[in-house]
Amino acid sequence: MSRLREQFSEKEWNRLQHRADRVARAVDNTDTRVTVSGLVIQVGKEQYALLGDSIQAIHQDIRVMPLPNVPAHIAGLANIRGNLTTVLDMSAILNVTDTDDNHVSSSTTLVELVGNTLALSINQVITVREYFIDEVESLPKDIESVYAQGIFPDGAVLLDLEKITNDQRLIVDQRE
Repeated sequence: MSRLREQFSEKEWNRLQHRADRVARAVDNTDTRVTVSGLVIQVGKEQYALLGDSIQAIHQDIRVMPLPNVPAHIAGLANIRGNLTTVLDMSAILNVTDTDDNHVSSSTTLVELVGNTLALSINQVITVREYFIDEVESLPKDIESVYAQGIFPDGAVLLDLEKITNDQRLIVDQRE
C-alpha cells in the first residue's frame, strides 16, 4: 500500500480517497423520482436535450442531398437504410446561428426519430444523461421558444419533438 501511496501527491491521494469513500457508501434506492434518458445535442453553440424514447438511431457522416425550392428548415433528403428520409435543419428551426466563424463541421449527425420518417440535422451529440423529470424548470422570461418544454439544471433545453414534427408552419405542400 505504501508503494501505491508514494505515486500520488497529497492532493491527488485525498481526491482518490474521497472518490473511494463515495463508491463504498451503500446505494440509496429510496429516491422514487421519475428519471428520463436525455440525448444531449449541440445545435450551433447551444445544448438541447431530446427524450431518449423518441430516438431511433444516430447516424454520423450521412450525406444529405439538398432540395431546390424548399424552406430553409429542410436540409434535404438522406438515404437511411435504403429509405429516403426528410432531414430537418435544427439550426434553422430553432433559429440558432453558429457565431464561431472557425467552426466547420465535416460531418453531418442525423438523429432518426421513432415513428416518423424524419431525421434531424444537428452539429453533434454531446452525451446521454439521466435526468429527474421533476428537475425540468421553466425557461427564463427572456428566452422564448415555441419548441422548448423547459430547461434542465445543466442548462440543456428540453425540446418537444411532437411540437416540432406537428408544427403546421414546417409542413411543405401538404395535399388533402
